[in-house]
Amino acid sequence: MPIIHTADLTAISQEAFAKLDYRVMGAAFAAHNELGRLFKESHYARHMASRLSELGHDVEYEYKISLTHEDFTKDYYVDLLIDRFVPYELKTVKELSTEHEAQTLNYLYLCDVRHGKLINFQKPSVESRFISTSLNYEQRLGFSFEQFDWLETSKRPIKATLKELLDDWGAYLSLEAYKEALVYFCCAPDLRDKPLSFKTNSGYSGDVRLNRIDDESFLYLTTRSKYLNDHEKHLSTLLKMTGQRCAQWIHFDRNRVILRSIRFPI
Repeated sequence: MPIIHTADLTAISQEAFAKLDYRVMGAAFAAHNELGRLFKESHYARHMASRLSELGHDVEYEYKISLTHEDFTKDYYVDLLIDRFVPYELKTVKELSTEHEAQTLNYLYLCDVRHGKLINFQKPSVESRFISTSLNYEQRLGFSFEQFDWLETSKRPIKATLKELLDDWGAYLSLEAYKEALVYFCCAPDLRDKPLSFKTNSGYSGDVRLNRIDDESFLYLTTRSKYLNDHEKHLSTLLKMTGQRCAQWIHFDRNRVILRSIRFPI
């Protein structure tokens, strides 16, 4: 199986989620009242798990989900999975961010459930955000490819490999999942972590680490970004400074995957 669970997960209705969340947030407030706001996430998670278990709930701490494809595996750990229905992600941060929301949403996709919650314990009072999606696994299997000047440079074709991953995992997952798998399958093992020297027009030089496919090309992945229009220019500059010939650029826009080869000179 491409997405491996240790529990038989079931999606629940908005009404059922609201009833469950009332009890879960009661446990969160109790943990915050007793521990204060200076402990690690793991302490709040264990405190909540103990209290909810006493109330008769099925609680899994650090619930493991594995993404697999052939011999590649990437593991994720949800802080709390309650009654095999709802994932809760706990934080101890000054401010919750869109990155934290995206992480929790990624867990919803991996669990194939509709509702979850993000809770922060570092504030004077408990802070929380509902995270929800209408997408299920079957819907996430719908995706499309667009390509511009795409030229394969990897011994194992990148586009075909990415299609296999999307056929297994679906679209919308975190960028890192697809990136790590593509690097594993399509980049040269002896070049993945090898520094590459660069030199600017003014003579400044140094080293940079790229996801190198071979001696002349590297892999570059992006998702929604307000600076997207600048990427082609900066990738061309990077090619010039490093002496690489091609940047294999893959951009994820929800369920659209755009592939483009940026070559130097252009």
